[in-house]
Amino acid sequence: MPTTNDANEGMLGMWRRHSRDKPSLMVGHFSNQAAFACNETQDFMNTLFIDEDHTHIRQEARRIDTSRIEKHRRDTVIQHKKTVAEENHKKEEERHAKNASVAKYFSALDIVVDDALLNTMLDQPIKDQLELHRRLGASIGCRALQSATAW
Repeated sequence: MPTTNDANEGMLGMWRRHSRDKPSLMVGHFSNQAAFACNETQDFMNTLFIDEDHTHIRQEARRIDTSRIEKHRRDTVIQHKKTVAEENHKKEEERHAKNASVAKYFSALDIVVDDALLNTMLDQPIKDQLELHRRLGASIGCRALQSATAW
């Protein structure tokens, strides 16, 4: 259940709206703006700040902006997304290669219908024959093997 009745309420709702309205807005800037609004910082600044304090705040803001912290964070996120996408693509290729090799294996198998030959087969060849029949469209269900010994 959501914490509020409205999806736009709360910090995540505010972030969703701001990121939609201002796509270039960075998380750090959003966080700073939200804290500024919630803490009534403007009233505090109007009451207690002198010109030197305003100058210091501006200089500190410029220093933080020139350090490009948010750009580095964004670049890190983008690089991580690229890495994840490449890994997913590689896994997809491996899965397709595995499926192709399995399909090639089953296409090379011959269907055995001779009861005498089937009775001489071991576990894996029997399973392969069952899978081959299933791949060809036969409706073969699974049946539990019952133990010959009673407990």
